[in-house]
Amino acid sequence: MKVRVGFGFGVRTRLNDHGFGDVVDALEDLGFDSLWLSERISGEAPDPLVGMSFAAGRTRRLKFGMSVMV
Repeated sequence: MKVRVGFGFGVRTRLNDHGFGDVVDALEDLGFDSLWLSERISGEAPDPLVGMSFAAGRTRRLKFGMSVMV
């Protein structure tokens, strides 16, 4: 049986490009299966399409998902 573990960014995620890239690299190194982002109308969160595009350029194994896209 394979257990898959994903990581989701919360509402108050304040990361610059380097910090976001470091998180993506760490998720892959630690064996996470997926990265989840959600679109927020207010608050500080990375745009899901931009964030997933950025992350896709840094990883070979991570899958991506959107929790909410309005």
